[in-house]
Formats: sequence, structure tokens, C-alpha cells
Amino acid sequence: DEVVLLACTRGAGEGPVRVVRLTQAEVVAGLLRVADSAMFGGADTVLTALPLTGVLGLNGVLNPALRLGATVVAFPGAGRHDLLRALRDHRVTVAVLPPGLVETLAYDRAVLRYDLRTLRAVVVAGGPLAAEEARAAATRLGCPVRQAYGLAEAAGFTHLNLRAAEEGTLDSVGRGLAGVTWRVVDPRSGDAQPSYQPGELCVRLPVAGAGRPRWLPTGDSAFADDHGRVFILGRLPAARREPPGDPEVVLAAHPAVRDAAVAPAPDDDLGLTPHGFAVLAGPAAETDLLAYVNGHVPKTREVTAVHIVDEIPRTSDGRVRRRALLRRAGLTP
Repeated sequence: DEVVLLACTRGAGEGPVRVVRLTQAEVVAGLLRVADSAMFGGADTVLTALPLTGVLGLNGVLNPALRLGATVVAFPGAGRHDLLRALRDHRVTVAVLPPGLVETLAYDRAVLRYDLRTLRAVVVAGGPLAAEEARAAATRLGCPVRQAYGLAEAAGFTHLNLRAAEEGTLDSVGRGLAGVTWRVVDPRSGDAQPSYQPGELCVRLPVAGAGRPRWLPTGDSAFADDHGRVFILGRLPAARREPPGDPEVVLAAHPAVRDAAVAPAPDDDLGLTPHGFAVLAGPAAETDLLAYVNGHVPKTREVTAVHIVDEIPRTSDGRVRRRALLRRAGLTP
């Protein structure tokens, strides 16, 4: 449960910078998802143009590659000719690149002057790439081009399309990686969208830090086909995004509540689910508080239950002692 990484993110370059607190368990789970995904192996030389100061570069490429014993080449992004030289000189086998760089290489005849025969795959990450550009890049570079998707709150990648060429879905990020559950929902109601109907992509992970919603809204517009493959359309327009709603803030705002907190409790089926805890200032039933909270937050941020307690244990600087809170409520040993 200890926080080991503070990740700064603003999604796809939009909005103010946010700080995401990632626990050791989340970081380990994120790197293992990639290490087990066949994105690359221990014998590969992996070049990444994703910044290692970001979660995708650090925990989506560097950490899993080092765990597997692969060689990592960190490319600082000095230009396409520098990139081509790095791919050739280091005999790179897998390159993880942002979509803009792949688009440039797709139509650059300078690629033909470099011996890139060792390159066996390009993984596109950091934004969607159209099928036409992916096909052109695959032809120019002489290797498959696969799209991946992830976000800071997930501590790395959640999707990877390993069968893009075989299935003819070059513009898809594929199905979820091991342990990842996902759905596309209406950004306002939270209801699941049918196949081919755009909505907001939400993901659920087997390991989630304290305060993380059960279903994590990504802020990205996407749709899924009948075979469960996800297609990213881009950032969801701000006006259509899920309305804000922190269940802890909502619970604390109830007129009968003096203090409140939300903490994730173990669940046999879902792994972890958020529970609310309230110290009363007036009469209220747990069922009424639960209905109040879930009636004021998006469906992806609903809590499983609300428990009335005598106090919310806190540290000297006011932070909630969530482990102690769960133990007092009998939700953890």
C-alpha cells in the first residue's frame, strides 16, 4: 500500500498537470502485465522514444524490459535521422514510438537508406494511429506495427494488439492485457455502450490503490467491435466527459455526517471495492447514506457500502489511516 511513484500526467497533453499516486503493488502489477504480454522478450533490444519521466516509458517499457533481461535504448527524440541511426547502430528489434514519429517514418524515403533488418516490430503508444498510416509504416519499415494503450492511473499499458496484421485491425489497440477488464460507457449515464457505439473507455484492474474508483474512467473516446477489440478515437470532449464526483467529498457533504472517508476493501470476486465510512453528526441510516453517495457520483465511482463508525483514524498531519479504518470495521484482518 506504500506510495512509491508520483506520476505527473495531463492525459493526451490536455488540461492541467495532475499528480497520480501509485503504490508499489500497482507499479509491480503494471510492469508484470507488459512482461507477460509478449510485447518484447529477454533477447530483444528495445528502443523507446517515450520519455522515461512518464509512466508509459518508465513502467510500460523500461521496467518490464529490465525484468525480462532485454537491452533498452532510450532515444531522446532529437530527430528522425537520429532515430534511424539508433535503430540501425543498436540493431534494435522492437521500437516503442509515439504516433507522430511513426507517421513521419511511414512516408519518409530516407528510411530506405538504413539497414533495419533486425527490426521485428514497432509498438505505437501515446495516442491513436490511423490504419492507413500504420499500414504505410509497416510497409516502409518492413515489420508489423502494433498499437498499445495505457494511462498513468493504470501504472502502464492496459491494451496491446499483437494480432493487428493477422486480423486486419491495424487501428485497434486490441483486447485487454491479462487481468484487465474494460468497458465502453456513455460518459454521462455510465451505461454500457453496444458494439461500435462510441463512449468513454473505462478499465478495471486487479490491483488498485486507495481511493481509486472500481472502474477507472480514462477520459478517452473509444468503441469496441463484436470481437472485443478496442478502437481509440481520441480524448473525450470536455463537455461530454463524466461529471466529477468524489465519493468521499460527497459523503462528507451529507448534512448528517461530521467526518468521512473512503477506503478499498477486499472482495472475493472483484479484488478490491470502495467502501465509505461516516462519523455521524445527526441521525442517518447506512442504507440512506449509500443511496445518497451513489446518487451523486458517476456509476464508475459508486461505493459498495457505507459504514457508520465512531471516528476516522488519522495521522498527525490529517491523512486517513485507511488500514486501521478497515481493521476497525472488520473488513481486513
